[in-house]
Amino acid sequence: MSRDVASALTPRAPAWVENGARLSGARANAVVTINPFEHERRMQAHLGAVTDLALLDLFLTLPQGWPVATTALDPEDWDHLRRAPRGCWTGDHGVDIVRLLQRPCQVETVVVDGDRWHKSLETARRFAAAAPVVVRTPADARVDSSMLWAAQLLGIGVWQVEGADHRVLVAPEVPPGGVVKAAKWRFEEWAYRQWLTTTGSRTPRREPETVLDPTAASSSEPGRSH
Repeated sequence: MSRDVASALTPRAPAWVENGARLSGARANAVVTINPFEHERRMQAHLGAVTDLALLDLFLTLPQGWPVATTALDPEDWDHLRRAPRGCWTGDHGVDIVRLLQRPCQVETVVVDGDRWHKSLETARRFAAAAPVVVRTPADARVDSSMLWAAQLLGIGVWQVEGADHRVLVAPEVPPGGVVKAAKWRFEEWAYRQWLTTTGSRTPRREPETVLDPTAASSSEPGRSH
């Protein structure tokens, strides 16, 4: 088994990512689990995070790993796909396309730090629909029952710093599941981008080429992965 394949098959433990959560103008820390297969595929394809909301919305309409005739696509969608970063999909000379892109990670928990309770709680509320979220208070902060009740009512957890760890005062609720929307996918892509940055796992730079040139890198289509 090659090193690359072995790396992809090795489960990854949840990772702490500073400022890994970004949504509605708010930022917080995040605990994420990276999809090792998708990460390895993107590294091979020189592809990083994909944060184009309209593009992600389009990919959600395409079956992953199954061919779709380009004639079944609206001209506007086909044009958008042609402009997608390489490695998002593969194709056969404009006849069929196959979506390759998958969600790169799962945000396990969003952690909002702050010594101003009401501001931290308001920030946490912005993330409540996307992932389990907690407010982490300093060790010397006073946390009374009314604060815990307010957080519990919103489904938000409360942690209090305790040495190098924390004490769980209220456990966060897990948002209800359902159909994944593009905004949720982009939320995960932003976390993945920050993880790449903080871990130094940046994608190798691709040699300069014209993205819209069908002959670039011997590709029949700009979105094609090699």
